[in-house]
Amino acid sequence: MKALITGCNGFVGKYLTRELVEAGHTVHGLGQGPFNLGRRADDVPERASRVARSTSSAPATSSAARREAEDSAGVRNARGAQPDARHDVSYEEVDILDAQALRRCVENICPDWVFHLAGIASVQYSWQEPGKTFAVNVLGTVNLVRALAGTGVQAILQIGSSEVYGPGKTLEVKFDEESCPNPQSPYATSKYAAERSALQLGLKLGLPVLAVRPFNHIGPGQAEGFVIPDFAREIVRAARSQGSVRTGRLDVYRDFTDVRDVVRAYRFLAERGSVGEVYNVCSGRATPLSDVLGKMLQVYGDLPVMPDAGKMRPTENIYSVGDPGKIRGTTGWEPVYPLEQSLNDVLAEWERRLRDQGDLS
Repeated sequence: MKALITGCNGFVGKYLTRELVEAGHTVHGLGQGPFNLGRRADDVPERASRVARSTSSAPATSSAARREAEDSAGVRNARGAQPDARHDVSYEEVDILDAQALRRCVENICPDWVFHLAGIASVQYSWQEPGKTFAVNVLGTVNLVRALAGTGVQAILQIGSSEVYGPGKTLEVKFDEESCPNPQSPYATSKYAAERSALQLGLKLGLPVLAVRPFNHIGPGQAEGFVIPDFAREIVRAARSQGSVRTGRLDVYRDFTDVRDVVRAYRFLAERGSVGEVYNVCSGRATPLSDVLGKMLQVYGDLPVMPDAGKMRPTENIYSVGDPGKIRGTTGWEPVYPLEQSLNDVLAEWERRLRDQGDLS
């Protein structure tokens, strides 16, 4: 299949590019700035194995067990031959707000699958620039879907966000696809508007649009400004400088899934999802940020933790956990990466990153 990924330069886009190439597909990427596929999705320093062995709160899945789970789910071994981006991936710089340029690209590529990842992904930034957030996330989506009319595309995945659900009322209540949206930020509102626009245009234009609502996804390479990489940066720096770990609220529950599992879910939905439907991508497990921080701190011993008002959101959803029943029933997808491994990989990646920047002795 020929797959088009918008935003392929981003955190998820790079993982999705490798997932599709390793599954035998050709990838055409659109983005802004020079294309850099970066390190392998699972390429973390050797220390990651040592970190994994040092945690004791939950048993980590063994490499053999995870490979078996991946094989049973139809996933190629992540440590197989690295795809050659020069031959398997093409890339073009395109602004999704430029409707004419976007249409020219789409017509030249004629993709079988489209994964729309491009957009503004920061809740905090959306409060600072709500107009730009709506323009990029909503108008950019409309431009893309309209450009795909008449191309023969077989699946269009509109990647949204679990933020559209808003705050959960209790820990026991899981959001499913029938839950009433209640977005609480410009970002969340823009993602819901983009989702509805894509589905409505798909219906009108006869296009196979599916909407996806991923919950919190984590892994090496995620940018600062998201909770797990921010924890990792703070912990690694504090461990080397004998400083403190600054955090926002820790009484917040989130549903975390490894990005490597998330992109496999996207591939499964392109292969097996139903047109016009909405799918959660999540683990179905709620973990408090206090527990997440505790798991990460176990590696480094007793470090002081200090609240930081600058890390508090204007609004904060205390409970956010999804129901993955629909995607499991439709595609057979199951996450295979345990939370502990995801956290260990992020910590190891931040040690390498800060060392490369000269922030570590």
